Amino acid sequence: MTEPKLHQPKPTAAFPQVFCPRLEKTLPVDEHADCPFCFGKKPQIAKADHGDFCDFKPGSDPVNFGFPTDATRNRTA
Repeated sequence: MTEPKLHQPKPTAAFPQVFCPRLEKTLPVDEHADCPFCFGKKPQIAKADHGDFCDFKPGSDPVNFGFPTDATRNRTA
């Protein structure tokens, strides 16, 4: 997935920026470190490989408390 080309500030060594798929915008690494979906350390986040630090999955309920996704609590009809 490629990042949208928005008018974003250029990252610098002091303030690197990484695209956030949840908010769909570029954020400083520090803000990713505060996100409940991001579990990596700042150096991992700065590499921008979301598989290494981000648990966000579009369209999924992030709070399932360990229930299987096909459990009756997830049925819509």
